[in-house]
Amino acid sequence: MQTRTRISSRSKYRRIRRRLFQFGSCLVGIVTLQNAEFQLDRVAGKWAADLKRDPATVRTEIDQVLLAKAHAPLDGLAGEKLVNVLEVNLDLRTRYGAPQ
Repeated sequence: MQTRTRISSRSKYRRIRRRLFQFGSCLVGIVTLQNAEFQLDRVAGKWAADLKRDPATVRTEIDQVLLAKAHAPLDGLAGEKLVNVLEVNLDLRTRYGAPQ
């Protein structure tokens, strides 16, 4: 009976793990460069309002950060360019300070 319970617990754990990592890129904050650029106007607008600066200038600066942080799997041989959102957010916080 104990072996059966252990096996069912193990298989349940595997099923849960599989479900979690099925959408792994969402869990670690990695998005495509195209998706990041889609959100760029909203993000730049918030930072510009917070910093009281021109939104176009802030948008250009953030776009440069995105391009610098973008990378493609297998050195560009496979898939689209990806951006780690956490790295970008930390870079923006270092660059502009904590949001108010």
